[in-house]
Amino acid sequence: MKVKTTDTLFKHLSACINAFERHVDCRRFLTGARWRPRSLARLARAGEWSVILEGTPDYIDPFGHVWDWKTASSTYNGHEAANWMIQPTSYTYLATKVSQQAIHDFTYAIAVKPHGDMQFIDVTRTEKDWHWLSRIAIGALMMTRTMLDQPWPVNHAHYLCSPHWCAHWTDCRGKYLQEREEP
Repeated sequence: MKVKTTDTLFKHLSACINAFERHVDCRRFLTGARWRPRSLARLARAGEWSVILEGTPDYIDPFGHVWDWKTASSTYNGHEAANWMIQPTSYTYLATKVSQQAIHDFTYAIAVKPHGDMQFIDVTRTEKDWHWLSRIAIGALMMTRTMLDQPWPVNHAHYLCSPHWCAHWTDCRGKYLQEREEP
């Protein structure tokens, strides 16, 4: 069984690497590259408290465009990426603060397993998106400050809330319910 798992891993890895070589012009990333170390920027302030955003964008190209490399078992939904994904908002904000120039463009470059098809999703984030991210952060900060001795609110409206994906399942939702099989 272990050999089969290893074979599958290497097939997926090979397919994804080949897809990147075919569809991503890596020569463009060799000149003018701005690989960033882990960066910090203040996102929000509430009284004496601050929320600091920390992260490392995969790559910022010479044109001030943030790239993020992904592998996935299925294609991403472009509409969801444009409207709800928080990573483009976080990384364009962080890149803007660190570089001290406006960076609004973000691209997901996704190698889809098992065949390594490539999907590119371009997302634009503006100051309005960054203000909304700040509002989310302040809400989380205020909730955290007022709930020090209280149970944390839970939300199980996502497939990651399962024993397969969450190490805390047994002590959280798993105390009450069993995961249901698909119909």
